[in-house]
Amino acid sequence: MSNESSIAELKKICDQIGSEIALEVDRSNGDEIAGKLANLSNLLSTSSHACALSKQVYSQRIMELTLDIAYLKLSATDRKNIFAGRAKIEGYYMDLCEEQNKALKYSIEALRSMLSYLKQEMQHLQTQ
Repeated sequence: MSNESSIAELKKICDQIGSEIALEVDRSNGDEIAGKLANLSNLLSTSSHACALSKQVYSQRIMELTLDIAYLKLSATDRKNIFAGRAKIEGYYMDLCEEQNKALKYSIEALRSMLSYLKQEMQHLQTQ
């Protein structure tokens, strides 16, 4: 798979994850919370795949730049700075995928807590 097609796939996955994370849910509706929890849980494996793919694409781009003869005579610091600029899109998606993966995990935990709270609240109402 080429870097361009990998980046297109990463963009698609990141857009999908970002849209799902951004969806609002009625915090008092257990069914909505459970539905969003299921959706986010399903996206977690996709997010992990995106993280791995983004690291692979970034590493491949850095390797291509390292092998470019135009940069051989530059100092290591100069090469590092140039490579960071030349691989900024790949680096952006690597960072975005990692942050979205974290956001998914935190959102899943928050939704689980909400469900647990609603369950306790229902049990409390039934005992009264």
